[in-house]
Amino acid sequence: MRLALGRPELLLLGRALRAHRRSRPDLPFKLTWAVTWACQSGCQLCTIWKRDNGDQLSLTEIRRFLASSPGFSWVDLTGGEPFLRDDLVDIAAAVVQTNPQLALLHLPSNGLDPERVERMVKDLLALPVRRLVLTVSADGPPDLNVALRGHPEAWTGAMDTLGRLRALSSERFAVYLGVTLSENNLAEAPDILPAVRRELPGFRPDELHWNLAQESEHFYDNLHEIVDRPELEQVAAMRALSGDARPPHLQALRDPVAWLDRAWREHAERYVRSGVTPVRCRSLWSSAFLDPEGTLYPCITWDKPLGNLRDVDLDFARLWSDAAPVADEVAAGRCPQCWTACEAVPSLLSSLPTLARSLP
Repeated sequence: MRLALGRPELLLLGRALRAHRRSRPDLPFKLTWAVTWACQSGCQLCTIWKRDNGDQLSLTEIRRFLASSPGFSWVDLTGGEPFLRDDLVDIAAAVVQTNPQLALLHLPSNGLDPERVERMVKDLLALPVRRLVLTVSADGPPDLNVALRGHPEAWTGAMDTLGRLRALSSERFAVYLGVTLSENNLAEAPDILPAVRRELPGFRPDELHWNLAQESEHFYDNLHEIVDRPELEQVAAMRALSGDARPPHLQALRDPVAWLDRAWREHAERYVRSGVTPVRCRSLWSSAFLDPEGTLYPCITWDKPLGNLRDVDLDFARLWSDAAPVADEVAAGRCPQCWTACEAVPSLLSSLPTLARSLP
């Protein structure tokens, strides 16, 4: 996605840098928010699909909470499968309307309902959203992907959805194929790109977004299902498949997503070797995680509930303020160490010297 930096992007960067100071910001600049636990997949590495959907926030409650705390620069609407919420476009509209400086709106999808996802994305693009990014998930070539994701249409649906969304691509909209590496798909990971190209000729390597499998009790609900940390072999494979051995092209400066992804991968090896976050984590300073029922957590990794929106009259700013003591624990490194992109990228943005070393 190549778009000149404007005021929203510069504001996001400025807020990220301010989050590195001693004084904690009044709000995070990034919110990762699971809007539903519902999901049609049956993935091996994630058991969100086994959850009861619970008493998720209603659209009325969502509008109230967003109105109470305008100021997000980056919002991830995740799940579950977020496109299973009939009011997803209304939720996104509320995010856009209450956050005039929103620089980025991101959503993932399993791609199992291509027509529904395409229709909703067209409606999302009708909103005045500056940058919209979609990630369609697939974790292997056809047969392996079906086995890992537990649905007979996991591959065909993802490819259909990916093809439909690529046709909508524009300066303010990009779609990627998201692949999570684990010991279960490491051997066949090099076969993913050729398999996609058989379905979608012209598909580029930079349209792949690589991640590493992680454990989380309150989000993925997969504690003890995988190793605590990815293996060095997985990191090496991810970097090789991403082409990190080649010097980055200067054009990368115009593609913030690709640039930040590369920086995240560069530091993944340090994390795996040491088990310590390679830059100071800024969860509860730059970012936070909200579950479908309105419970706030520091991130998607640390199972430490910090209160519920319904207990503070849907006032997110109050809930955020009350979490200050735990934010100090994060700043001191007294938290489970991780390197998930949801929190690592905001932390990198808050550490300009570290990030600058990843520039081409």
